[in-house]
Amino acid sequence: MKKKTEFSYKDITLEAVKDLNCSSELLSFILSDLKDDVISQYAALNPNTPVHILEKILDRDICDGLSQYAAANLSCPSECLRRILNNCKNDLLYGIAVRNPNCPGDELEKILKAGKKDEISCFAAKNPNTPKQARIKWKKAVKGKK
Repeated sequence: MKKKTEFSYKDITLEAVKDLNCSSELLSFILSDLKDDVISQYAALNPNTPVHILEKILDRDICDGLSQYAAANLSCPSECLRRILNNCKNDLLYGIAVRNPNCPGDELEKILKAGKKDEISCFAAKNPNTPKQARIKWKKAVKGKK
């Protein structure tokens, strides 16, 4: 006799928000309370999450999992990422913002102009939004540095 597989509401909701076809209405509803739990984190990462919700998450100035997933979202506006780079004191959230392809090129260029050979600079150099000249200058500047 086959055993029935039971799914909870939480399991179904989690699978729904992971789906790239999840509606922006459902994502908005799930994120309406800005609760930092696994379901909300996946909802914040979904590219269908409305921009105003991502902005609301990041405007809280809290570095929790929810903010990290929102900063990694490919729909995250460049101005939100700019605010993180200019105001964030948390290295993890800062690094996530630098890796996002929507990160403003001028901010990435500033990071590379510092001439450091650290993890953040490497992320900036790999970001497709980084101006080519800035990337070339940085590579020459750090060549041979440890």
